[in-house]
Amino acid sequence: DMKEMKEARELFNNKFKSATTTLGLVWNLEEDTLVPATHLNMYDSVRGLPSGPQLSECDLTKEKLTRSAVTRLTPEIWDHLGKFHGPNQATSKILLSKVCKVVPLSEMKTPIENFDTELGETCRVFFTNLANTEMQPVPRVCLKVGFKIKVVYVDHDAGTHALGAVIIVLSENEEGEKDCHLVMAKSVISSNTVISNEVRAHACGAMLLVTFVTAIKPLLREDDT
Repeated sequence: DMKEMKEARELFNNKFKSATTTLGLVWNLEEDTLVPATHLNMYDSVRGLPSGPQLSECDLTKEKLTRSAVTRLTPEIWDHLGKFHGPNQATSKILLSKVCKVVPLSEMKTPIENFDTELGETCRVFFTNLANTEMQPVPRVCLKVGFKIKVVYVDHDAGTHALGAVIIVLSENEEGEKDCHLVMAKSVISSNTVISNEVRAHACGAMLLVTFVTAIKPLLREDDT
């Protein structure tokens, strides 16, 4: 149990919950860790409630994915900083982009595999694995007690389908122990998919990275580096 939490309990004489949900994350108050509160459901809502089971309970070999389902599932992979679902968000956006190109609006409820068998199978495998993979909790803060930031890695990449940027912090204590922490990862679908646009996508990725660095720079104190 954290010292600060114990002091708060004694001060307010209150029994705290061991965990709470905030900003789309489950915060374990005893271990001070975070894990995304992801709930995936591909069915339409009726009066605010899903009309079918959670995705983890569905057999996608029988309940076929449609354009409507992928359109609903993609924004449900919510992760504000991309610390947990960054790669999943990028993959889902790319798949949705491909689905929208092959499945017309008039066939929103028609299985994707009816238009593109390979794409339908790719979507099925991806969303099945996503729904059934347990997310590992990570520390709430990226700098442990006694550690100082040694290096802030910033990078971006882009292609014909998407662009993205990432920030990783490497810290170290006086004993030489090192710790690595992902701060954020974001992706954006490229506006077009022709090869000539790859240079423009790289430029957009660099701009996204500059935005990241500008946001975190005021948070880095001189005594942390």
